[in-house]
Amino acid sequence: MAELMGLSHKVKFANQSISLDGLTKIGPTDLIICQNLLHHAGSIFDIEIVKERGWISYASDWLKVLREKSKYCIFACGFKDKRPSYWKASRIDKPGLFLSEIEKAGWSCIYNANVQDIFDFGVARANGMRTAHPQNKLRRYATSILRSAFFNVTSMPDT
Repeated sequence: MAELMGLSHKVKFANQSISLDGLTKIGPTDLIICQNLLHHAGSIFDIEIVKERGWISYASDWLKVLREKSKYCIFACGFKDKRPSYWKASRIDKPGLFLSEIEKAGWSCIYNANVQDIFDFGVARANGMRTAHPQNKLRRYATSILRSAFFNVTSMPDT
């Protein structure tokens, strides 16, 4: 991405463990891009801690650690099938519950949408579709299967 934007000379990549402990070793950065990773906690990495605490508690801590590292983050998390492991929330409730955790961790979400909703309805209409009206989600969007949720999260600069 940096190369395509002509910014490779300004970008530094960190090859670091994706575990919660590994995240704490990452230094401060301008932007974090975390795409389709966190929902694998409990099944691919940090299995024991997620099993013990539950996925949403673990995810909350993960988001807080990311917040300590950067003011800006582009974040995607998948909620299809039985993912994430060790989280008993219904598929229809997961985006809204996860958005609450994003905000509790200190982030301000400026855009959130399901990838399939972006394809079906367009970028503008998809924004907040899964989180704005929880009581109407299933009825209003029954034709669109919850495949994954895309969250572009950032906090506003200090004023």
